[in-house]
Amino acid sequence: MRRPGGHDEPIEDYLDELLGCLRLPPRATRRLLAETEDHLQQAAATAEQAGASRLAAEREAVRQFGTAAQVAAAASAARRTSPVAALGVLTWSGVLLGGIGLIAVGVSGALAAMFNLAVGRGFVGALPNTYSAAPCRHFLEVQPSAANCAAAAVLENSHDAVALRLLAGFLGLILVCLAWWSRRYLSTDPSFRRMLSAAISATAALAFGVASVFLLGMSVDIAVHYGSRGVGWYLSGGLVSLVGTVIAGFACWEQLRRLRPWSYLQVTA
Repeated sequence: MRRPGGHDEPIEDYLDELLGCLRLPPRATRRLLAETEDHLQQAAATAEQAGASRLAAEREAVRQFGTAAQVAAAASAARRTSPVAALGVLTWSGVLLGGIGLIAVGVSGALAAMFNLAVGRGFVGALPNTYSAAPCRHFLEVQPSAANCAAAAVLENSHDAVALRLLAGFLGLILVCLAWWSRRYLSTDPSFRRMLSAAISATAALAFGVASVFLLGMSVDIAVHYGSRGVGWYLSGGLVSLVGTVIAGFACWEQLRRLRPWSYLQVTA
């Protein structure tokens, strides 16, 4: 950049160079540039008052401040997360993802209960399994009204698909509430939180996607080979996982749209 008359602007040139070297979140970048400009302008004003020309004063201020690459490297190093803080973030993310997954399991239990009422217990509990003597004794003990082992297995499986999944959902709700409450202790940097949200959403979308493919695939396989009996066991989970994939995928896209990581590729290309 040039001043009227063709003179250089060392401070402005330096700030442009520093901006190109920085790899910080937007807010941190703005603050560092403002602080750097203020420091350089004050140093140049002091040198100018001592008798130096404005151009020489700006050049000397820039020289004493250090190269843009050095300043950018120091700023990046200062923002590096400590191992303890990184472990805390990973633990928090694991608790949140685990809680979301367990809540999805609970929702699938509610859907299984609807299947039991609407279609019958055999749609959920009649799994194509062969049971040995020990499991059969257990099924008949907990389901004394059943006439045989197969009927007792259907009743117990359909009951477990609801009760145990709802219990898992309740535990997941506790974990999510705990993660939400402890969120205040994480970094308050907006860019960091957006990146963390995008990473969590992407992980959830991937996990839900894999689960939906597996569970819906098992539902189709059982339907083809054994008919409708037992399909609801997997179908209830597959449908919830499919909805979770869509929701998490949309959330991930919204976070990426705000972060716009592809803009960095366009700049460096």
